[in-house]
Amino acid sequence: MSIAYARSMATADYALLCHAALAQDNLISMLGAGIDRLNATSLPMNVAFTFVGRVVWDEAELGSPHVMRVVVRHEDGEHLADTEIPVMPVRAAGMHEGGVAAQLSLPIPLLIRRTGTYRYEMLVDGDVLRVLELRVATTMPQL
Repeated sequence: MSIAYARSMATADYALLCHAALAQDNLISMLGAGIDRLNATSLPMNVAFTFVGRVVWDEAELGSPHVMRVVVRHEDGEHLADTEIPVMPVRAAGMHEGGVAAQLSLPIPLLIRRTGTYRYEMLVDGDVLRVLELRVATTMPQL
């Protein structure tokens, strides 16, 4: 069964790539945050960075279904990963007026086969909210 989603008025508070993250009690603890370059001694190589983000919905969107999505592509267009997460933003008991935020901590394993720029796109209901770039280069091993 397919669900039709309305266009979102969500905004991205932040988005980062990190080595690892733990989301708990509306907080995210990250290790090695802010990754934007990878210097590989050889390719192909497997990596598993964690995509961390925070999306804020406005009052009008509470109680409606939405889809958060992270897509990873190489600069040449090769599609490497696509993860969808259905969400229904609601106000927690005791919370005051204003937007409702959702934290996202998503490990994304990739097989990096070549150098270039890898784009991590964070979307909500089909709208791109943030784009992170990971630049991959090869380096000579140190002797």
